[in-house]
Amino acid sequence: VADPWQPPGHNVILLGNLMDNRYVAPLYARRYIAADAYYPGHGGHVLRTVHDPWGSGHNVIFAGGSDVDSVATAVDHLLDALVVHGKDVHLPALLDVVIGAALLADHPDLAIDPDEAFIQSQMDEAHKMLETSAHGGITDPLGRAGIYYHATGKVGWAELFKRLAFLMYEDFQKGRTQYGGAWGMDADFRLHVMIPALDLAEEAPVFSDDERLQITRIFAQFIEDAIPHAADAIAHRRTRHNHWTFAALGLMLSAQYFGAYYGVAEAEDWMYVADECFIPQCHTARSHENSNGYQWLTLSHAMHYALARPYPAFFDEGHVRTICDLAIVSMDNLGYQSSYGDTRTVFGWGTEFPLLAAAAWYYDDGRYQWALQRMTYEPTLRIGTRYLGGYRNDITPVEPVDLLGATYAPLDPTFHNSFEGDKVLPAEAAYDKVVFRAGFDPEDEYLLLDGLM
Repeated sequence: VADPWQPPGHNVILLGNLMDNRYVAPLYARRYIAADAYYPGHGGHVLRTVHDPWGSGHNVIFAGGSDVDSVATAVDHLLDALVVHGKDVHLPALLDVVIGAALLADHPDLAIDPDEAFIQSQMDEAHKMLETSAHGGITDPLGRAGIYYHATGKVGWAELFKRLAFLMYEDFQKGRTQYGGAWGMDADFRLHVMIPALDLAEEAPVFSDDERLQITRIFAQFIEDAIPHAADAIAHRRTRHNHWTFAALGLMLSAQYFGAYYGVAEAEDWMYVADECFIPQCHTARSHENSNGYQWLTLSHAMHYALARPYPAFFDEGHVRTICDLAIVSMDNLGYQSSYGDTRTVFGWGTEFPLLAAAAWYYDDGRYQWALQRMTYEPTLRIGTRYLGGYRNDITPVEPVDLLGATYAPLDPTFHNSFEGDKVLPAEAAYDKVVFRAGFDPEDEYLLLDGLM
């Protein structure tokens, strides 16, 4: 049986979704396919051609949905799209998407079919964001427009993506002095969304060949400016923090894109930086932050790296299990993450959601699915607004009774070494967390002791 993580030597037809077809997993990890138990939802379907996702000259036809009837509908549409000339069968580029009602209720933006008036309103807002030095410049709406084109099939999103890309570069060329650099404060944090957005939107019919080339060059310039943040991590093997991993995840995806499709030499340098940032992190269960908010960002980035690179040791060595068990013991009996470290709020951020969802899927572990359903956050927060593909699954939830009573979370040795912990406390005398919990009912008592205050 062919390894789904190895590029095939032929074109491929895939049916189903992440939960029932293991060959979907690599393409899901790299954003080419988003179908799972949540997207496109019951009553929806997805039929799309995925152009050369491996850079090998071979393509994918995907007919999927969140249930059997939805997949059957997508297959029917595929058969209707075939063009037969004698013995020859041809298939045009396909992007046929219908989104289910429940998903649209959570994400009403996906129901928008952008016309010129809507696009102009978004461009007006983008101008205001640039004039006021918005956090990240206009990288957020840029990435969202590309992902929404992929998720909805509505070409107006691709047109908006194109205009925003040119506006972003036009503003960059002005060389305005602003905190965080010419692209905007923490703009490099959005690279891991911008690159998939480019890859997914660039084949839309709104682009001329010249426009595609121009935008590709704009992104290459942006990537070069993103490197310094991630490169700071390669000088040592300590645990990583999110400022490094945001940029490094974007560099990994950039290396895959520019290396596969353009063969640029710089792609090897970008991948080297990404690997040097993430490989040490993938052999530990702790990030640099003891912050019940920021820490999950770093670890979630490592999870996405491990699945998209791929680097399975992060999962197979059990580190993701340790991380997700910590997320459960850190969750109080009201369904919120306890507010230790730099969190801004006593209600948690929901940044642990991608880790729990991916772990539930990867390990087929209903304990993590139970935690997802117990979390007290709005669904749109738990999905994330930048892209779909959050490993939403239909695994049967199982109450994690193994984490009742007194639960001891030992201090991760890499974390201890990263802070020269022996100068403070010997490793055998240190701990990460100790939790006392009689039960998961909101009326039950819960106490967390933080060993890293």
